[in-house]
Amino acid sequence: RGLVGSEMCIRDRHGSLDVLFPVAGYEEFEQKVGQLYESYGRREAFRNIVVETKHADSDFLREQAIRWFDRYLKGIDDRDIDLTLDEEDPQNLAVFPEGPPEDAGNYRVHETFIPTPPFKQYSSLEQWGAHRRDLLGKINSNVFRAFPVSTNTPELNRKEEVNWYFQAADYESEPGVRIDALLHIPEEIDTPLPAVLYVASPGEDPQSIQEIFSQARNPGSVIRMVVYPRGIGAVSWTKYQWKTILRNAMYCGHTVDSLRLWDVLQGVKILRSVDGVNPDRITILGNGISGILGLYAALLDPNIHQVFLIRPPVSHVDGPIFLNILRFLDLPEAAALLAPRRLNFYSRMPAVFEASREIYSLYGKPGHLYVSMDIEAVLQGRYNHRFSSGR
Repeated sequence: RGLVGSEMCIRDRHGSLDVLFPVAGYEEFEQKVGQLYESYGRREAFRNIVVETKHADSDFLREQAIRWFDRYLKGIDDRDIDLTLDEEDPQNLAVFPEGPPEDAGNYRVHETFIPTPPFKQYSSLEQWGAHRRDLLGKINSNVFRAFPVSTNTPELNRKEEVNWYFQAADYESEPGVRIDALLHIPEEIDTPLPAVLYVASPGEDPQSIQEIFSQARNPGSVIRMVVYPRGIGAVSWTKYQWKTILRNAMYCGHTVDSLRLWDVLQGVKILRSVDGVNPDRITILGNGISGILGLYAALLDPNIHQVFLIRPPVSHVDGPIFLNILRFLDLPEAAALLAPRRLNFYSRMPAVFEASREIYSLYGKPGHLYVSMDIEAVLQGRYNHRFSSGR
């Protein structure tokens, strides 16, 4: 790009065989930007050069780029250009030929440029309430603003039985994105039942998830649904696929984890509409980062009854990754935003979450931050155990 006076002139170049920059994408770019320049009477100042190559430069493209700089940046006439290229030893181009300094902080620069605000103490519910509304507004407008605008409940496609316990299903989270799910619905339902949505993690299969619910003394008391967010399940993404999708998702205001969060939110909509479910008694349960996806689903959906976390991370530095989130808060304060709804921890609660109890106390509900070794009891609404937070 170059500036001529107050006007912008653009020359772009693409290879029609370049899989990193699909043809349809740059053709749309060319049409829209070309029309903009046309409206200013400067159509000649924009040009998209397309060559039949993959992701590579050539002498032709180098020459076109130099002539563009000559004309629009240097303001000189066409000239003979020497395209002779001498390969330089990469070591001579290194800023630090002997390696980076021992105190280099490049790998953590994203943590130091914009420090996360501290989780403050609040003396009144009114004071916390004002902060909470402001914080949720910032999260919606700065972290999850790229979510689709959708008010429809996706259609659940029920399939064959996986085993004696689960039935397979799937649904379309957004156009072209199908999400695998599992269902366990009791045969006889007399009154609406509480329900749980389990957010699966990489490597979890139906058998391992079934074992999480194996302690159920009354299997017919809860409706269960398992959601495998995109890239998790029978056909999981490789590390290369995950990295590629993460990089490209950011162009659309997303990360892999925010895309998966959307899949969870759509799954909640479906579960709420299943016959026999009490929509006011939905629990989200998950292990590790998947549990935190459930926590954020509850922050974005105020009708979720409670959240149950198994071995959660203690900071967004460890995941889940959301764009901008650490500009506003970290996980202990995110947990506090759920108050006064119940936040349950399996077996132990990491010590950093104890700070959230101050907020629960403002609501008069310190016991709603709860530690249990009985998942089934919590799903059924029984909170009659007391375990150490493990600090």
